[in-house]
Amino acid sequence: MPPEGEAEAFERLKPKLASLWSQVFPADNEHYTSVVVPSLTLEEEDLARLEGVTFYEERLLFFLMRLRNPRARLVYVTSQPIHPLVLESYLQLLAGITASQARSRLTLLCAYDSSPRPLTQKILDRPRLIRRIRAGIFDPERAYLVGRGFMKPVVRVICPSCAYGAERVPAGGGGVVAANHFGTIDPALVGIFSRRAIYYMAKEELLAVPVAGEILRWVGTFGVRRGESDRDAIRVARWVVREGHLLGMFLEGTRQQFGYPGPAQPGAAMIAMQEGVPVIPAGIDTFRWSLRNRRPCALVWGEPISLDGLPRTGKGYKEGAAVLEAEVRRLWRQAAEAVAAGLPKRLPDGTARSESFGAFDAVRIEGVRPWPDEPWAREPLGPLYRGRHGDAPA
Repeated sequence: MPPEGEAEAFERLKPKLASLWSQVFPADNEHYTSVVVPSLTLEEEDLARLEGVTFYEERLLFFLMRLRNPRARLVYVTSQPIHPLVLESYLQLLAGITASQARSRLTLLCAYDSSPRPLTQKILDRPRLIRRIRAGIFDPERAYLVGRGFMKPVVRVICPSCAYGAERVPAGGGGVVAANHFGTIDPALVGIFSRRAIYYMAKEELLAVPVAGEILRWVGTFGVRRGESDRDAIRVARWVVREGHLLGMFLEGTRQQFGYPGPAQPGAAMIAMQEGVPVIPAGIDTFRWSLRNRRPCALVWGEPISLDGLPRTGKGYKEGAAVLEAEVRRLWRQAAEAVAAGLPKRLPDGTARSESFGAFDAVRIEGVRPWPDEPWAREPLGPLYRGRHGDAPA
């Protein structure tokens, strides 16, 4: 684009910046954590030719202004340590608070790497640094929404898809999202087509994967030991919906290999019934999708289901699971038919096609705790999650 075209494009963009800023940065009376990674995404040869490229990382220290909010925290990551005098000069510019108050809510992390590589690459090469960044994130729900903003364009490219009935996801209150499960793309697909953050329960082994496991924990995924009774994971799951969040579970408990939903496990029904929250069913058609086979996919949301009339016993949980299994199968058939029909604007029953949600057009639940800080939550959440008051569990 020629310089004249860039100037015209920027003039068209400017009216949107004010509203975008208000969406990215919440009101000054909210709890939130900002993570700043001042990375230049250039080839190593180009970075090596740029004089003073490391000083670019210090230029974004103006983000320390976010610490004027006494409830805000900030994690700032650099390649090399920031000189104390440089940091002090920025902290002295903050009006209304002392430098010591701001410093107590600031976490400075460093890769100790002066090589001419993008900072993001240096971080990805250091799992321990990733864990330390995660330890500084106070609110996984906000991290989920921002992460979804990055995932949305990726999913668009690798998985041409759409959803139907996204307005059926409740705008508030706790609930259990129950979907069928075919492949690795399913959590991302459910996530970008939900207008709210979803706290997923995932197998413990998945969270042990370097880098990927850490990112999953950032955005609210917690671990469960499969094949045995994991009471702590169940307590976290119940806490999630009781506190007003959405819990994500795949009904069958594992991926299905035969192209249709399998038998439903009673876990989703049990948690919903014990806490008196609805189940939001979803049918997904992603069978045989892969990076080599980027076939169209679809998701259909169902109306929230109340299981309050069933007894809270083993038999009642199985009856609830059967209700959910039947509804998810019905929704899956609709999703498969939509794919076969070329993803029409409406389903035969009139349900409209929904666009995916980005980081700035989703519903965020305010006034609720982002995570439990009780001792029983430490193992499912991981050893580095901060508690409500910012204290890292042992």
